[in-house]
Amino acid sequence: MFKIITFAFSITLFSCTNQNKFDTEVNKCTNFLAKWGLDHPKIKYQNCITEPRSKIQPKVIATYDVAGNNAKDIETYLRIKFRMEELVFTCCGWGPRAKDSNGLPKSYLGKGIYNDPQYINPFTISLTSEETTEKNWKKVNFKVIIETNYTEI
Repeated sequence: MFKIITFAFSITLFSCTNQNKFDTEVNKCTNFLAKWGLDHPKIKYQNCITEPRSKIQPKVIATYDVAGNNAKDIETYLRIKFRMEELVFTCCGWGPRAKDSNGLPKSYLGKGIYNDPQYINPFTISLTSEETTEKNWKKVNFKVIIETNYTEI
């Protein structure tokens, strides 16, 4: 009986340790481009939100605005810095071309990736447009979206 109690205590202690790491991680919602020293004057930080822990895979999501007349420069910047794929028009807007070149999970296809050592999961970076049928980028509003899951499943 003594061994069973010791084993149960060890599991509880491990669980609490991991929980504290996740709670600390969630409090790091910020302007990630600035944090990483990779901000760009044509990318304007808007906000960062933390989804509720009640979701199956809650995320930390930072959003940035990009004017349409700067979108080509920012697409090039994100392709160089984060290996994001080129933008293509699909259905109702612009987004990275989905391409599985690295055997990454499906949700990463076409998006750029950044590994911040303070987080467990990698970040994805993408440039997307608002819903539109417009082909002229100068007439379209774009957003840079940076996100990561903050708990392990």
